[in-house]
Amino acid sequence: MATHQAEVAVRQLVSRKSDEYYTDTEGFGRLASTNFGEKSKSQIRNLENVANASMSIADILDFIKRQTGRSKQWQQEDFGRTLLERIREPLLADAEAIVEGVKATVEQHGFDADDLRRTHILLCREFIRHLSAHYSYKIGVSSRRTRRETK
Repeated sequence: MATHQAEVAVRQLVSRKSDEYYTDTEGFGRLASTNFGEKSKSQIRNLENVANASMSIADILDFIKRQTGRSKQWQQEDFGRTLLERIREPLLADAEAIVEGVKATVEQHGFDADDLRRTHILLCREFIRHLSAHYSYKIGVSSRRTRRETK
């Protein structure tokens, strides 16, 4: 486990990186709203719950794989596969860059191999949190628009 100083530095960098994900996740949220609609909100809520509760990247990836294998909604427009690839590769590269950057600025004796995994999980949670927010927003806006049009 990283020293307190390193942990604070990691969290600050994760927070900054999270802001960069905002635009990217907007497309995922839009696609999720198209694929799942309002009736399948539990799909995205469950994804967020798995990400927040898990201490393992494999759990998150397995959830996405399982849902993609089971559901046409996850398969539409390659939503599940693209999300899987995004979490597996670019987010891991971001986690590696954060850990290396922090190692270069603080004492290295407090770092271990698990810090990369924990940083990757933090980034996944941020990415999925943004995706979920964009999805909820799109669903809410389209739902209000539909109600106004039917009155």
